[in-house]
Amino acid sequence: MKLLSRIFVLGLICIELISNANGQSYKPEKYELTHGYLVVQSDSFIVIRDFYQKEKHFFVAVNSHRLDVKVILDSAVRFVPKAQDELMSMFKRTPYIKAIENAELRSTMLQNAGILRFPKINKGIDLTIDLCPSKLPLDKDFFVKLINILKVEEKPVPIAISITGVWINEHPSDFAWLVGQEKVGNIKITWVNHSYHHRVSKDLPLKENFLLEKGTNINDEILLTEKKLLVKGETPSPFFRFPGLVSDKAVFDSVISYGLIPIGSDAWLAKNQKPFAGSIVLVHANGNEPIGLKKFQKLLFEKRDSIVSKRWMLYDLRESVADEP
Repeated sequence: MKLLSRIFVLGLICIELISNANGQSYKPEKYELTHGYLVVQSDSFIVIRDFYQKEKHFFVAVNSHRLDVKVILDSAVRFVPKAQDELMSMFKRTPYIKAIENAELRSTMLQNAGILRFPKINKGIDLTIDLCPSKLPLDKDFFVKLINILKVEEKPVPIAISITGVWINEHPSDFAWLVGQEKVGNIKITWVNHSYHHRVSKDLPLKENFLLEKGTNINDEILLTEKKLLVKGETPSPFFRFPGLVSDKAVFDSVISYGLIPIGSDAWLAKNQKPFAGSIVLVHANGNEPIGLKKFQKLLFEKRDSIVSKRWMLYDLRESVADEP
């Protein structure tokens, strides 16, 4: 009986060390790419980052089945370092590794590489909202209308926000408003890494533009955005969206090496791409693309009866990946 009590107490301590490491602000030092795995109460986590704060060592790890990310104090778990190719083999049957392999099928595409849709979903879509750097304020009205339309059928409303570090810096009050909407239970956010700077030039061809621009530091573009989220008390996700949806094989492989799953879109609404069941829909809420927001609102109006009868809904990006065969 004493042994069982000790095991129970240790389990509670382990849970607390993990849960307390999330939902709080960090000031990460030595925030770096790392590879390995750990097992927490029968769940397997693949470690993609580690960092220090006040001499405490933390891991940033992806649940290989549910795709959620946790910040975990190293004293709560046993870390097993492994090369990424070994991890890919060891966990090849998990949704996380399957998603990476699925994304790699389009790794050579100059435009729209990665996962574009989820064929298994037959009664709804995944909504992704990009926040590229912009001088214009957040389109708050879009979020308010989205919440009001779906507040009965889906609360919180699951959305994926492709965030850039520069946008967070330039729109602190808008970022705080989004976080506030999540805290009161109106929305459920998956933060997709959209690079830190999102550089773009009107004069350069695609093959030399965005992340393909000469002098781009992929390490900074990925890690600085993640660090910014952690400083703000938010948790990164294992997803990455290429700025402009532009990449090449080398950049794609670099993103994969950081343990991230590239996602594109088969329904960029402002470009008149029509969404279907399972689509990853793309709109911008940074003030630069109102036409896409209007088209999505029109889509919600057209699907109103199906929404009420639960025959059409928005999906959580992590759950969509986890549910794929």
